[in-house]
Amino acid sequence: MARNKTVELTMVSGAKYYVPAEEFNSANIPETPDSVIGNYIRGRRGPMLKVNTLEDMSGEQLYVNPQLIESMKVTYS
Repeated sequence: MARNKTVELTMVSGAKYYVPAEEFNSANIPETPDSVIGNYIRGRRGPMLKVNTLEDMSGEQLYVNPQLIESMKVTYS
């Protein structure tokens, strides 16, 4: 079973976004955040990444260009 995690992305603009947990399950198989985000950056998973403006996923849902990700912070709970 996959551990609960929060994945915070900081964009080159300084904006912070949070990646929904479902992005880290492919065919019901858990994947690591570095693998998933890396594949988005390389264009292997799609041109845009679904994110949320709030950590608890109650904020606005947006799609961002993964090429503009500056850093990623993963926190496990």
